Amino acid sequence: MIRYNYGQKELADDKVISDTYSTNMDVEADSFNIYTVNFDSNGNPVNGAPINPNNYTIDTSTNPFTVTFKNNVQAGKAINIAYKTKVNKIVSGSSTNQVVVTNQAKTNNLPPTPPITTTPVQQVVIKNKPTVDVGTKTAHYTIDLNKNKYQMDNALFTDTMSYTEQGYANVPSKVKLPKADEDAGVVIRDVSDNDRILIGAIQLVESNGDILGTIGDPVAADYILSVNLTPDHAGYKNFTVKFQNAYAQTNHQFKMEYYIGYNQFSQNKPNPNTSIDYKNTMEANFTNNGNPYSSSSSTDFKTSTQEVNQGMKSGSYDPKTKEITWTIIANYNNLGASVFGFKDPITGNQVYEPDSLTVTRGSINANGNFQATTDTNYSGNQVGKDYLKVTNPQPTGENAQGTLEMGIGSDSNYIPGWDTVGTPMVFRIQFKTSLRGKLVYDQSTYTNTATTTVEGIEQRLSASVSIAFGGKSAVKTGNYNTQTGFINWQLDINPNQSLLSNVKIQDTPSSNQILQESFKLYTGKYAGSGNSTTVQPDQLVPSDQYKVNVTTDPATGQQSFTVDMSAIKEKPDPNNAGQYLTGVIEKPYVLVYDTEPNFTAKTETVTNSASISSEGRELPGKDTQKNIAVTIQDSSGTAFGTKGKITVQKVDGNGSIVSGAVLELLRKNIKTNKTDVLYKTKTDSQDWRLSEI
Repeated sequence: MIRYNYGQKELADDKVISDTYSTNMDVEADSFNIYTVNFDSNGNPVNGAPINPNNYTIDTSTNPFTVTFKNNVQAGKAINIAYKTKVNKIVSGSSTNQVVVTNQAKTNNLPPTPPITTTPVQQVVIKNKPTVDVGTKTAHYTIDLNKNKYQMDNALFTDTMSYTEQGYANVPSKVKLPKADEDAGVVIRDVSDNDRILIGAIQLVESNGDILGTIGDPVAADYILSVNLTPDHAGYKNFTVKFQNAYAQTNHQFKMEYYIGYNQFSQNKPNPNTSIDYKNTMEANFTNNGNPYSSSSSTDFKTSTQEVNQGMKSGSYDPKTKEITWTIIANYNNLGASVFGFKDPITGNQVYEPDSLTVTRGSINANGNFQATTDTNYSGNQVGKDYLKVTNPQPTGENAQGTLEMGIGSDSNYIPGWDTVGTPMVFRIQFKTSLRGKLVYDQSTYTNTATTTVEGIEQRLSASVSIAFGGKSAVKTGNYNTQTGFINWQLDINPNQSLLSNVKIQDTPSSNQILQESFKLYTGKYAGSGNSTTVQPDQLVPSDQYKVNVTTDPATGQQSFTVDMSAIKEKPDPNNAGQYLTGVIEKPYVLVYDTEPNFTAKTETVTNSASISSEGRELPGKDTQKNIAVTIQDSSGTAFGTKGKITVQKVDGNGSIVSGAVLELLRKNIKTNKTDVLYKTKTDSQDWRLSEI
């Protein structure tokens, strides 16, 4: 594309654009499109209306070709000139046959464009990334051949894949799960002939060149696929596809596809227990007018972590039930093992729930996920089956909860169907652990590592679960409400759901805010999940189950308050029907209240600090603080000043303090006409005292 006059200059005399191109390209005369160019709000060029062909001429009979504008149509306009060229040499991508094309445009009055030099990408053989089915351990390859439709004589395609010599990968097959000799080979479609499927023959070739076996008719076939075996027949070096007969000389485009079975481990081909990178290259060799050409294309895929580890483990935490659900997938590669072992230590203070254990048989689907079997011979929970021996954990301490062990099959009682093809041999093991009645302070993340032993090989499968608000006994949040002019504070109490008794809260806001009579205590409920889990107010707690006490320093005005939750009735008393273990909590609670800004400037930072305590326990994360920058919204009558101190005394005619005089500080809301008594004091003969009402 030629971008002309993007500066939108008049250029009335600049009518001719010439474009010089390398001789290994031909210009396609009917491919030209010429447009005016507009620019969007970001300055990006956008094609506008096409220019009327009567206003320009194109001459492609020479190199350079020229575009000549007429009627001064180019003046003051940005213009795009789009066209196509075709490389007239064979682009094979070979280092010995590099094709480089160049192009440069210029006009009489503008500087020429910088020369453009590029190397076209070969289209002789394009090996696409395979589609991998983890469940069946197959990789589906598709290869585009001769997309340029070159004349190809005696074409030979050689496919080399890593680890085929070790026998980790099978010979190619036409179908995903081959069942007969006729399923071996590849499928080649003639794209230029309505996707006609070519007829092929297969030969197994010894390392010395002898033919070990043949499938199909190699004389009549359109191509011969040769599998070149290793000397020990453990695998193969590569396979080749040679066009012959009607396709010995062709300029057609083709598409090849086939399946490869990978990770074909056995006793003689043991699992290396590491990720395998299956690299694959197809090379095409052919002649054109007697000249040899070579092209190649490569791709690869790697085995997943689950395949390497022969399993996987995961966990999830439900804050509503305080349970962790652990899930282990064992024998992920669906090996025909007669027995295997399983161990999983229960870490920290989580408690194993024996009735939660389920063991399900199944397989791995194409996406790598477990899929439970529907075969009635193997479906359902396997716990209780005679081939499955379960040993429950035996706790020996608060943080020593024992180990869950399972023997899946034994020397005297093998896993049912282990030696039958198609039997679901992947096992999903699930169980729950509980944190009910526990103080969640030792760790905010619980890590469990299971060990599976399949065919004598041990694999360690680890997973971690983050506990919502683990290690946090209190969390403070707040925001400024521009509608009410108040700061709305929220204190999450016991968000990690520890078992606590007689909880007390000490909360101190900064001195530039005034507490309002707005305290409300709610039970909490969880919203969101994972790291985005929050505690939201749920049910209002009756006011007789907690006490709030606000104190104010008469000299500084500093306020603070305490919350006493020793009268909470949450947990029923197991020994007295209808009674409660007063003051004992295991749920989260939410305290909400408001403060009013008391600023000397339009914008100040307010701070709120809180601390939680529980009878008989040192709590983790017991202190919490929140800072908020608050800007007071301007309104009629808004004013700011400085904080100071005033002393009010009632004296008699002699200047002596009048004993027993009562003084009140009142605040009146002129909108609601409501009067609040902020402070009340009573004097005596020596001094006066100030107390909050």
